[in-house]
Amino acid sequence: MAVYHSVLQLDPSQIQRILSHDIWNIPGGYGTVDKVVLSIWNGQTAVAVFFVLSGAVLFGTLQQRKFRPLVSSIDFTVKRILRIYPALFVCLIIYTLVVLAMGDHASVSQFWQNALLIDNPIQGESWTLQVEMLAIPLILVSFVSWRAAGAAGIVAVYVCTWLLFRIPWLAPLFGHPRTYTLCFVLGFLIPTSAGSRIAARFPSGAWPLLLIVLLGARHLIPTRIHSINTDLFSLGLLFVSAGLLVAILYYENAGSLGAFLQRPFAVYLGRASYSFYLYNVIFIRILSVVLLRYTSAREHPVEWGIALSIAVIALTIPVAHLSERFIENPGVMLGRRITRNWGGREPATRAA
Repeated sequence: MAVYHSVLQLDPSQIQRILSHDIWNIPGGYGTVDKVVLSIWNGQTAVAVFFVLSGAVLFGTLQQRKFRPLVSSIDFTVKRILRIYPALFVCLIIYTLVVLAMGDHASVSQFWQNALLIDNPIQGESWTLQVEMLAIPLILVSFVSWRAAGAAGIVAVYVCTWLLFRIPWLAPLFGHPRTYTLCFVLGFLIPTSAGSRIAARFPSGAWPLLLIVLLGARHLIPTRIHSINTDLFSLGLLFVSAGLLVAILYYENAGSLGAFLQRPFAVYLGRASYSFYLYNVIFIRILSVVLLRYTSAREHPVEWGIALSIAVIALTIPVAHLSERFIENPGVMLGRRITRNWGGREPATRAA
């Protein structure tokens, strides 16, 4: 995500010139290289994987609980709120101060809209957290349906949600959730018996093929990217490949990729990934202002964007470490203390 946003920050016109076309219709050698870079480090691909993974981990956590449905739902919601909001709130204060220091506008009303995830007028990238919060009812209803009817219950909830989002007056209110609901549902299916059976059918060496499909689904198929979020075929291919890749990782059937992601540094980055997601955009905004003074950076966004992303990553990791340790973890611990005696002792969940 840091590479993707860094490259685009130096020339936002790439969204229409590069991202909105398949690779076969990009003119010039530099445009092709630009397309390859934005395809490999693609924001939409990362978001799809993130939502599938989030759905799998959260649903798996619910499966491990022995609480009554109502208690489990309240317990889950409280912990989810305290997992997301404290780190977001602190980051947003810093981001708002940066925006004001750079001479841009940020009102008190906009701050609270963003802090409560009603809208994202200050930190636009926080729309993914808005989707995460809106997904809580979907997770809980799907869980209850799964307990009643198995995987078919999850599918039934998805069909009902899909029909609900097609109501004309509701559709404009749920743009991003409408697009990415399938990612969450695929994630819900992964910890079920149906998900385990599907994952078991893939050999451990299948992950490179799934990764190629994941990276190329929205960029290699001719004439399929005229509108970023409306082509059902390429979006479906993207979401399904993300679901399958996460499934084989979840069941430790991803061979060398799974082994790499279990190394200490990869685990550390995963643990700090939420705070990294929050803070990297601040450094991108600050450093890009400096680079945009130079014509070369504007005319060569790929090279300068990659260089920018390296600096952003180096600066963000220490900040993300501090945020994870002193803001995220206390929020998680507070959620556990608040809900400790609500339904008895909760069994340990599998590491994800």
